[in-house]
Parts: sequence; C-alpha cells; structure tokens
Amino acid sequence: MKKGLIALAVLALFAQCAAVPITGRKQLKMVNVKQLQTMSFTQYSDVKSTAKLLPDSDPRTALVKKVGANISSAVNRYLTNNGYKDRLSEFE
Repeated sequence: MKKGLIALAVLALFAQCAAVPITGRKQLKMVNVKQLQTMSFTQYSDVKSTAKLLPDSDPRTALVKKVGANISSAVNRYLTNNGYKDRLSEFE
C-alpha cells in the first residue's frame, strides 16, 4: 500500500513537469500561468502601495523605464524570430 502511494505521488510529480520551450530545461509547474500572473500583479500592487517611489522627474526613473522598454523589445523580437510569438500573450 505504501509503495502504491509513493508511486502515485511520483507519477503526479512527473505529470506536472514540463520542458521550457526556449531552453529545453525541465521545470515543475506547480501553478498555471494565469494564477501566477494574478499573484504577481497583486504582490506588485502591494509593493507599490507601501514603497516610496521616485518621482517621474528623477533621472533614475527614466533610466529604469528605458531599460525596461529595451528588455521588452528584445524579448518580443526574440520570441517572434524564434517561433514563440504565441507566448507573447503570457506577458504584460
């Protein structure tokens, strides 16, 4: 009986494993993409409400926005050029 439960647990664990399309590495998917997005947006809102943010006029704010835009552009370009354009819908 105990071996059956262990085998079932291992089987359930492997059922949740998936290969990352870009790198090919294995990952354990414990939360689906929509749940992860919801949790991350909630956490981000909490951080924004409690953290002291720099004003838009601060040059560091402009630098962070510029770097973020460059990363976003690079990710969009990479995914589009390598056949993963459908994954863009997972990002905001």
